[in-house]
Amino acid sequence: IRSALFGADSPSVAKAEYSKGVAHIFQGQFDEAAACLNRALTIRQEKLGRMDSAVGDTLNTIGFLQLKMGNINGRDALDPLMEALEIRRSVGNKGKVVST
Repeated sequence: IRSALFGADSPSVAKAEYSKGVAHIFQGQFDEAAACLNRALTIRQEKLGRMDSAVGDTLNTIGFLQLKMGNINGRDALDPLMEALEIRRSVGNKGKVVST
């Protein structure tokens, strides 16, 4: 519905994809979560810019997902978490810097 109303690449669609991704994580559906979160990230980066707090939130959740999937030794989890931290420091959200 959001795609029809706002366009397939709107921030509103990204928000819905992000929410679906989080729900999939809690249901243990990690592949579905990754697909939703990556769609949300792509849209948010294109529409909001790389340093937007919503992009940071999405990257943080992608890093969390990678950890839940057991990807703790590679860069799959670390890279998005470090980028999320950089964004959160840049936009001045001290509360979220601590949580990253």
